[in-house]
Amino acid sequence: MEVMPASRTSPLALFSLLFPAVGLSTLIFAGPISSLPALIGIVGGVMSSYRLRTRAVGETRRGIALAAIIVGVLAFGLSWPMILALPSA
Repeated sequence: MEVMPASRTSPLALFSLLFPAVGLSTLIFAGPISSLPALIGIVGGVMSSYRLRTRAVGETRRGIALAAIIVGVLAFGLSWPMILALPSA
C-alpha cells in the first residue's frame, strides 16, 4: 500500500479569502474603502490558484482560492456604486 502525503490548505488561499470577507463586512460602514481589501483578495486568489495549479506540492484546496476571487469580485462590484455616489468636491 502506498501512503499518500497529507494535504494541507494553502495559507495564501486562506488569507486571500479573509481580505474580501472583511471588505464585505465593512461595506456598509467603510463604503469605498472596502474596495481595497477586495482587490487584495482578488490578486491573492489568482496568485494562490496559479501557485496551487503549477507547483504546490502537498497543498490543495483550490476551491478556497476560487472563493476568494468570487467574493473579491462581489465586494469590489458592490463598492463601486458607493464610489460613484460620492459627492465631487
